Amino acid sequence: MIAKLIVWDESRAAAARQLRAALSRVEVLGLKTNAELLARVSAHPAFLEGDVHTGFLAEHVAKLLEPDARASEMLRVLACLGLLETRKRAVEAARRGAMLSPWDALDGFRVNEGRVESICLRTPEQSFELELRHEARGIQLRLADTECSLSDVSLSGTALACMCNGERLQGRYAEREGQVHVSLAGRSETFEHPWVTRAGARAAEVGESVIKAPMPGKIIGILVSLHERVQVGTPLLRLEAMKMEHTLKASLDGVVSELSLQLGGQVEAGSTLLVLKASEEGGT
Repeated sequence: MIAKLIVWDESRAAAARQLRAALSRVEVLGLKTNAELLARVSAHPAFLEGDVHTGFLAEHVAKLLEPDARASEMLRVLACLGLLETRKRAVEAARRGAMLSPWDALDGFRVNEGRVESICLRTPEQSFELELRHEARGIQLRLADTECSLSDVSLSGTALACMCNGERLQGRYAEREGQVHVSLAGRSETFEHPWVTRAGARAAEVGESVIKAPMPGKIIGILVSLHERVQVGTPLLRLEAMKMEHTLKASLDGVVSELSLQLGGQVEAGSTLLVLKASEEGGT
């Protein structure tokens, strides 16, 4: 149990409203909670009438667990904006300390038209492709059949906010261990970090995995040595960027074939950090 939430008011209906308001402000990143389920329970007509018993959840499970497509889409929108903001800050920090080539840019720049790029968010069960067009007035984002006009994006600590189709969204965002965590109005979701994981997405097919820096940063941990054998998921390196720690992991079973890093060294976005060669089938 993470915490207990207790509310009080002069009537059951008023107390239920207080409970829903409090649950909408629950912010837990990286863990699944029952905050959304409790909010739905507190809004259910049977609960408001006091018709509560040990079989309540089983009786109303279909309604209580009904998917909320829009809420899920807004979590993906926030995850996308958080990625863009952390990338922008990392690039700006690197520019203050070193000369960067425009060819290192990852933002979809095009001459004489809006910058276009796509971001793929993945969970263990699904993947979602988001298409973004950067324009003077903000960002136009397309997710499946949904289009959003985004502006006034701000990220302060873990607090992430924006205007989405004229509506203010305020949630939480964090990156850790190659994952992106977001929460909004009591809901939360975790995605694979697309720029940490994409370099090795097809590594098993080509027999090689090139681990590159997802953003400018500092090497704070070298967890393997040259010619060492590793398995999928083995932590390889730790990178510090924008006061956050990212652990880069192996995307295939193999051997460290290239490693020329110094602990404490600074790296630029897109620079090669380490190369893995796939183990030969049946090798030892």
